[in-house]
Amino acid sequence: MPAANSSPLGLSFSPFALTSSTSDPLLCLDSLPHGRIPSLNAGCKVTLEFTAFSPSLRILSAAQVISAIPFIISEHSRRRPRPLVSVLKQLSASYGPNLVVDFLSNVSADYEHALRHMYKSFSGEPKIREMGVRNLGIQAWRRDMFLVALEAALVRRGWIERWAVQVTAK
Repeated sequence: MPAANSSPLGLSFSPFALTSSTSDPLLCLDSLPHGRIPSLNAGCKVTLEFTAFSPSLRILSAAQVISAIPFIISEHSRRRPRPLVSVLKQLSASYGPNLVVDFLSNVSADYEHALRHMYKSFSGEPKIREMGVRNLGIQAWRRDMFLVALEAALVRRGWIERWAVQVTAK
């Protein structure tokens, strides 16, 4: 049940589906407007994943501006990082005592690995590369490959984080 905007390749620009090790449904909050938390039926268990700027980054610092590049110049994705504290507050405000947080995990290492794998697959596999160039054009394909590599580097640097929150609605 992942929700994200996809590239013309038919593949998610953000490989969030690869980072969660649970068998529960997975929902990416990155493509939802800030303040929007999906409604969950009683008994529903879901893993929510989202991207966040590291809390160690100062607002509008050079590091934060650089970290925003993958989210600003992408033409295929409307992803926006959201602070961990903000997501937890929104969950609490939306559900109150009717939501149990089963676990909260920083899955940044898995996310960085998935981004690197995506980059290697898209750029290293001739058939996938040819399909991407044919569907996007060479300039857009190069831009997307740059953005995937940049986001992986920013995650590896610790400026961008990936979080997974498994919740159960009562």
